[in-house]
Amino acid sequence: MSTPDSEPENTPAVPRTGRRNTIRPWQAVAIVAVLVLGGAGSYYGYSWLSDRGGSELAEGQQLIPVTRGNLTNQVSTNGSVVFPERESLAFGAPGTVGEVLVAEGEYVEAGQALTSLDQATIAGLERAAAQAEVAVEDVADQLAEAKETADALSLAQAESAIVQAELTLRDAEELLAELRDPERTTEIAQATSAVAATETVHEQAVDALNALIDPDEDSRLAAAAAVTDARIALEAARETLADLEALPDPDAVAAARSALATAQETYENATADLELAQSDWATAVTNAEQTVSDAEQAYSDAFAGWFGARPSAKEASMAPADVLAAWGADLDVIYPQNDAARFDQIPQDDPSTPWDENLAFFWTRMSPAVVVGTCDVSGAPGGTRCVMDELESAWDSMDAGRDALATSESQSASALTAARAAQSNAADGLSDAQDALEDAETPANALALEDAGQAVEAAEANLQTAEDTAAELDEPDALAVASASADVDVATASLADTQEDLASLLEEPDKKEVDSAASDVEVAKAQLADAEATLEELRAVGTDDLLIALRETELTEALAMLDEAREALAGATIVAPWAGTVNTVAVEEGQSVNMMPVAIEIVDQTIADVAAFVDEIDVLSIAVGAEANIEMDALPGQVLAGTVVEIGKAAGSQQSVVTYPVSVRIEVPEGLQFVEGLSATASVVIQEEKNALLIPNQAVGGSYVQPTVRLSQDGEVSEVPVVLGASDGFWVVVRSGLSEGARVVMESSGTGARADVKLQFQAQRGGSSGFGTGGAQGSQQYKSIPSK
Repeated sequence: MSTPDSEPENTPAVPRTGRRNTIRPWQAVAIVAVLVLGGAGSYYGYSWLSDRGGSELAEGQQLIPVTRGNLTNQVSTNGSVVFPERESLAFGAPGTVGEVLVAEGEYVEAGQALTSLDQATIAGLERAAAQAEVAVEDVADQLAEAKETADALSLAQAESAIVQAELTLRDAEELLAELRDPERTTEIAQATSAVAATETVHEQAVDALNALIDPDEDSRLAAAAAVTDARIALEAARETLADLEALPDPDAVAAARSALATAQETYENATADLELAQSDWATAVTNAEQTVSDAEQAYSDAFAGWFGARPSAKEASMAPADVLAAWGADLDVIYPQNDAARFDQIPQDDPSTPWDENLAFFWTRMSPAVVVGTCDVSGAPGGTRCVMDELESAWDSMDAGRDALATSESQSASALTAARAAQSNAADGLSDAQDALEDAETPANALALEDAGQAVEAAEANLQTAEDTAAELDEPDALAVASASADVDVATASLADTQEDLASLLEEPDKKEVDSAASDVEVAKAQLADAEATLEELRAVGTDDLLIALRETELTEALAMLDEAREALAGATIVAPWAGTVNTVAVEEGQSVNMMPVAIEIVDQTIADVAAFVDEIDVLSIAVGAEANIEMDALPGQVLAGTVVEIGKAAGSQQSVVTYPVSVRIEVPEGLQFVEGLSATASVVIQEEKNALLIPNQAVGGSYVQPTVRLSQDGEVSEVPVVLGASDGFWVVVRSGLSEGARVVMESSGTGARADVKLQFQAQRGGSSGFGTGGAQGSQQYKSIPSK
């Protein structure tokens, strides 16, 4: 459709599917004016040219000014309004309809209840869901029991019970054996030992009493030695106190300072060594990284040099053979090994391959050296270049660089770890030396002096006690003699008791005691057996894998039945999934339903499409997202905006014409409510040029390679070359060669060579989006204006 003015105009609907180059009303008027005034225009044009001494216009020719305007090409198709956003809703369970809460045409909100089954059906579904939940819980409990295994605490307690039962049994058996043994050896031995012990205690008490009453020479010597030891301890305590009072020691301080200086030097050396190691290894790693980077670039450059394409980031880490396999490249085809197989002419670059076929032609035809893909060439001249050899050489260099980088990084890490450890050890030694110096320079604190003073006082007290004891040996204390006499009496009574117990054990055992001990043995055996059985049961729990698998399968089935029951219960009430208008209500109260496919349908009337078809030629000219103008018989005089939202992939046929479905989304104006099924015409814009220089198609002459127009200038008509752009079949865009206001000669008759050239020109340009710009691709075609 052509529009040689500044603003587009509305176009009437065309009741057909296909491209529309519509003559708008102003164009019709212009054509009539041209026909009516053609003679007059020719006459006045001729007179004007004659007055200026120019050439005459031939019959059927007229002068047309070059003007600016908009040129738009559209694909037009008829269709009907549909609401694409719709939802068919059905009950999720069979039953009887209880309530229908909406009517057709009613607007509903998202989540609003639309209809539901009756209470009896819902109660049954709720009961089924509850039963399914109980079944799941039962099977889960059974699975838990099957999987239950004894925990470590239970096993430990069972094992401990066995040990305790064994000890109890052993004690009971030993007691029974002793009771049945007339001598009852164990108890008699224990009683005998007790008698011996009490006799010893008695003797010691008697000796102590005698020592008090009449001390011997050894006791006197021991008391004197105790006095001497107490005096020595007192002297040592006093010396310690004097040493603390004399701190700090100058010699100790000097030695500590010397040790600190040595530790400081060691730490500084370790720090310098660490910094040097960090610098050296950082340089080594950086150099290795640069080597790898250079090798990677060389590897990529090798591919670019031979194929005109570089490996992707993922392919850059792949060997040459793997990269070529990923590309689907065969070196023996791209770079054949014999002259006969090489290209005879410059090939077209195949856009489906990553490599450049023209570059391969250059290497095989224009390189001074023989170039082959793989290297198994026999009899090849010297200087032969092998593509695979060079690629693999670049790969080997990159691989070696990466290995060297890894080695450098590993050695760097080890060296830096050792240097840091040495610095840390030196820091610890420096800290210890600082602490030692601080200790040497610090005088004794008050607490140490207090402790030393208390030690002196204690030593003095011990000396006084030892001297008092020695003095008592010369004259015994009456109170000490009385205490020692009491100890003798207690020891005598204890000896008598143990002797009586031993005498009792030497008598015959009581029969009742024997029977009781025998009963205890049997009880202990039974307890041991029970403990062993309990441990065995705990160890056996959870070992039935087959039962566990069965319970797991049953749980899966129960969960599936629960999901089905819940879905059925949820499906007893139909709710709106989103806001919209009820389009269909297919149920009524009291109706029995058995999973019917559709009970209620809702649509979103705020979203409307034009559903149409375009033929197989036009479908290639449009794309999703293209703008469109929509006209409707129900809205005369209005043009609505739209956008192509879908182009179907499945072809159909209408009157032997192959068509494809197309959906155009309408921008619905506010306050406008559509009705589904309204007829509509959608004109999809496929090309538009604004404010372009325009001339009629009938003014074009020349050839396909070089179109021309006849330009009237200063009374002379001359043939000038032009570069043309898009055309709608009536008007054509002038890219260069003319200026606005210039006048060109238009053929108004169908006779003559220019019309034939123009028709041939258009036939050759079928599918082009412009003229005089080289071959373009596509299916767009332009109609020619019939000759008159």
